[in-house]
Amino acid sequence: MKKGEGGKMAKETFPVIVKKIPLGYLKIELERSGVSITAVTDEGREESGVTILAEELSDTISALKKAEAILKEKKKVRKNEQ
Repeated sequence: MKKGEGGKMAKETFPVIVKKIPLGYLKIELERSGVSITAVTDEGREESGVTILAEELSDTISALKKAEAILKEKKKVRKNEQ
């Protein structure tokens, strides 16, 4: 977290972007400063990746869990509408 106005800690946000690609899997690698996540297609081609710094990892995991819950709820609603 970064310091905001008045010396208080500002809340970090981690936007979630859902992109349809011919995804095979996510390659997760531990690095010295954090974790690197790269999408790898079925053909073995690496797509754009992101590095999450160690100090941001806890917040990122929390954001991903929230995103997963939202997506599951949307899927459930869509299924019930059919």
